[in-house]
Amino acid sequence: LLELIRLAESVGLRALQVTVADEREWDLFESEGPIGRGQRWALEHPDHPLHAEVTAEIDARRTGYYGGYRSYLTLAYLVLST
Repeated sequence: LLELIRLAESVGLRALQVTVADEREWDLFESEGPIGRGQRWALEHPDHPLHAEVTAEIDARRTGYYGGYRSYLTLAYLVLST
């Protein structure tokens, strides 16, 4: 994180506020976004020709997220000023 702040400073920007997303925020993003939105669509469209493909993509995303990269995500929000 400090490296990112220093990079901003190297181009003349100063960090006014810095926050980092935690696992709860990522869980909400996935639940309301890619995983949750896809699952809701699949439940609402059981006879759609793409249902099996979408369900497989949801399952793969869920496996990757909860079974793998969830603990390794880092996202920082920087409010920068000149």
